[in-house]
Amino acid sequence: MKRQITVIAILTIVSQLAAFVKLWVTARTFGVDAAVDGYNLALVVPVLLSSSLSGIVQTGLFPVRGQIAARESAEDVDAFERAVLLGLLLLGLGLSIVLALAMSLITSWVAGDASEATQQAFKLAFLPLISLLALNVVGDCTGYLLAMRNRFAIAAGAPVANGLIGALILLVFNDGGVSALVWSTVVGVALQVSICIYGLSTLRLNLIGALPPRRSFAAAVVDMARLGVWMVPGVILSNLVLSLPQVWITGFGDGAVSAFGYALRLHLAAIQLIIMASSTVILAKFAELVWTQQTQQVDKIMRNSVLAGWAIGILGVLCVGLIGEPTLNILLDGKFTPDAAHRVSMHWLIVTASLPCTIMSNIYAKLWQAQGKPFLMTLLSAMNLGIMYVTFMLVSTSFFEYSGAVALTAGATISAFLAVIIEWYRRSHARSVGAI
Repeated sequence: MKRQITVIAILTIVSQLAAFVKLWVTARTFGVDAAVDGYNLALVVPVLLSSSLSGIVQTGLFPVRGQIAARESAEDVDAFERAVLLGLLLLGLGLSIVLALAMSLITSWVAGDASEATQQAFKLAFLPLISLLALNVVGDCTGYLLAMRNRFAIAAGAPVANGLIGALILLVFNDGGVSALVWSTVVGVALQVSICIYGLSTLRLNLIGALPPRRSFAAAVVDMARLGVWMVPGVILSNLVLSLPQVWITGFGDGAVSAFGYALRLHLAAIQLIIMASSTVILAKFAELVWTQQTQQVDKIMRNSVLAGWAIGILGVLCVGLIGEPTLNILLDGKFTPDAAHRVSMHWLIVTASLPCTIMSNIYAKLWQAQGKPFLMTLLSAMNLGIMYVTFMLVSTSFFEYSGAVALTAGATISAFLAVIIEWYRRSHARSVGAI
């Protein structure tokens, strides 16, 4: 177990480094301009839908697949997994067609306030990037299946190839404009998915083969949907939290979206590394202690985890504030000018200010997940998004392009303290009725 966690941790770090290499090449080649704005905006809807669908599938797939594995043969498990992959591929293709037909409506919503140059880049990028909807969903599902077959390393290592091939395409076609950005992403994700599918084939699970009886598969899909439906609002809201700030700041001139996008990617990489290193262990421990009703141990882990999260978060804020801009200036040049470094570092510092509270919110979310309280996680996401929207409306005329980052930080910060209040109220109510 420890060996697997160590391998996954190392591969996750390597994959984040590969993603940074691609970010580095993108920044040097394109800088902060309308082309990158349009590309980032074109990703919003396909990634929003694929991430939401993947989250829903994950919630229902693991328990249903576990039930089938417990009572059916290995061939039946293979048939079920194959049918799920093919079904998600068809669903992704169907949704892609819907997005293509709704392109004018989506352009108006996502990029309607952007400059003409950004809208042109958006239109060039949107249609090919629609393919990410099907690719991401199938890729995430193959990762889940590999994990359930104890092949974590393949799923954790595949993103490394994604980042490296994407960077290579940008280096070779560095004068290709927004098309180079688009195809570096599409080819990279396609390679990642192919590696995961090949990994499954080495475990004798191929896409072509026997399928389960229609009636039994339909019943399994209904069970998955019943489990996943509880996560629909929370998953969608969580993805909107990351997507909407980019849409809100489109009216603040060329480069606003791309500067925020670079900063957000750096911020999310830090979160991924921190959460990767701790959340799985914390969730497993919470689940054990909750079911054995060891409340004092839960409280102790909560206190230690929150304190550690705040220490890490404050250190992150200090690092970005003191050396963020100089580091960007040293690492990046070409079309990434000192002015671009300043804009990105300002966005980065503002969103990093939310890091302590983001870590704290994640700890509370893991506790509620262990307690089987998905409603509370959805409520927290809803409050986060609502606070973000109100904040943006209040500060957009003062902070301009940085108002999206301010809104993101305000939402994460206030919702984290609301999580503390919610859990305090739950504990107080439980004590008043003698439940604990």
